[in-house]
Amino acid sequence: MINTYLLTAWRSLRKNPGYAFLNIVGLAVGLSAGTLILLWVMDEWRYDRFHERLPQIHVLLQDQTSDGQIFTFQAMPGPLAGDLLREFPEIT
Repeated sequence: MINTYLLTAWRSLRKNPGYAFLNIVGLAVGLSAGTLILLWVMDEWRYDRFHERLPQIHVLLQDQTSDGQIFTFQAMPGPLAGDLLREFPEIT
């Protein structure tokens, strides 16, 4: 039975090579895009999961405006740590 399917597919490929090429390229692009998206999502889900106290870790973001555009940074000035510890007692 599988021989019949393979023979039919081979005949279709030989009869319509342009259509077959388009289908194969579309399948390859779709599978590779799906694989890349899956790898990216898996990387995002696993980021920083090794920390023991993960729910207690937060990220501070800083917005800066320049020429009407907003830029966001994760870098903070060093003296900010002392001020945060004094003003927010829940920070450990």
